[in-house]
Parts: sequence; structure tokens; C-alpha cells
Amino acid sequence: MKIQATQKASKGYRGKKASAVYAHMGIWYDRKSRQIHLTIPKEKDFHTTVSKSPNSKRCHANLYSKLRKLLKKTWSLG
Repeated sequence: MKIQATQKASKGYRGKKASAVYAHMGIWYDRKSRQIHLTIPKEKDFHTTVSKSPNSKRCHANLYSKLRKLLKKTWSLG
């Protein structure tokens, strides 16, 4: 599989000026840390995590929930 480089959007949302990029991204859940990992292979040093724990500085409950739903949906297709 060839990984595509990050690209600028050709058009924006509802005809507005484009202000987005599209990136091929790896997303996975780590059971031990209970965090979701995000990485972009073509971008140097891009690796971060998202947590739902209020005590974590990586806490973003809304994003965590959406990514979790995406992962569950994708894994259930396999």
C-alpha cells in the first residue's frame, strides 16, 4: 500500500476558502494506557494520544468518543 502525503484541500466547506488538509492517518487503541493514538506516517514526529480521563492533560472526551466509535465500526467490518 502506498501512503499518500498530506495535501491541502482543493475547496472549502460550503464554497468557502479552503482551510483544511487531508492526511493519511493511523489510529489505534492501546488497552494498557486506555488511550487512542494518532499518527501521520508522512509527517515527521506526528504522534499524539487522546484520552477520556478528566485527570489527563490529553483529555478530550468528545474527540475520544468519536474516534472510539470510528474504530469500533471499522473493526466490526473485519
